[in-house]
Amino acid sequence: MSTTYRHLAAGDLDALTALLTRAVPRDVISARRLAQNLLLEPRHDPRGLVIAEHSEHGVVGFLYGTVADGGIPATPRTGYLTIGVVDPVVQRRGIGSELLDRVTAHLAECGATRVIVAGYPQAYFWPGVDLEENPGTGAFLTAHGFTPGAVAAAMHRDLDAWAMEDRVRDLVATREAEGFRFTSAALEDLPETIAFARERFAPDWGEVLRTAVLHRPDATAALLIAHHPDGHVVGFATSGVYGDSPERFGPFGVDESQRGTGLGRILLNLTLQRMRSEAAHSAWFLWTGEQTPAASLYRSTGFTTVRRFTTFSRDL
Repeated sequence: MSTTYRHLAAGDLDALTALLTRAVPRDVISARRLAQNLLLEPRHDPRGLVIAEHSEHGVVGFLYGTVADGGIPATPRTGYLTIGVVDPVVQRRGIGSELLDRVTAHLAECGATRVIVAGYPQAYFWPGVDLEENPGTGAFLTAHGFTPGAVAAAMHRDLDAWAMEDRVRDLVATREAEGFRFTSAALEDLPETIAFARERFAPDWGEVLRTAVLHRPDATAALLIAHHPDGHVVGFATSGVYGDSPERFGPFGVDESQRGTGLGRILLNLTLQRMRSEAAHSAWFLWTGEQTPAASLYRSTGFTTVRRFTTFSRDL
């Protein structure tokens, strides 16, 4: 029995989807989503996708790596491993190691001096490795020289039993009496809001908002903005802008100069209210630090941590 390594060919997308379903049943991914975040990601290079094909079992593994560009908060010399798996029936035969060697060699050829397993900002599936769900992956990476890093918390909030608290309504009234305004985005608001997200938080957040408005007619209605009494944007929150999930909350941010005023609590609750009005039954997101002020805000609003993802990195 032999294993060969190659790049994408006709019919592979369905085979990769079926492989993920067998190997990581909790993280099943549709062919459409796989295409969106892998084949159509902005920096896609066909050489970054290596597929392992077994003479008896067919497609038994794959790994994808890409190199960040200067438009996101990472240097152009950073490589990302965004998704990969080996079929349990052929694990511990060196297939994963061969895939890793081939993909990291490609990343090095592209100029990367470091590779990380984390949330590639322009198109990612998970923000790291769920060590509780996939301890073997963590052990594999560690054995190949990777070092664990930051832990990202994925959080969830049931909306069926949610209602805005009176204290939040009172807070909204207080801030509005001071001259703050909370509105859905008008088209004229977009340049300032996109620039605010890009410059104050992360370049990819600005791109996420811009792309959402281009491709979704209702994206401006889902983008809630906090306006300072002098008129400029000091915060925003949205949902449903990543992929096809209307219940995915974020991105979300408030200018540092306004933190402590309750604007984040207001934006979060008004966004949950809008989501609930559109029949959303839950709100969720993949990434925050559990000890951050944002996490405290989420917990006080009823969010709970449902998974934890650990990042890994290695110099090339």
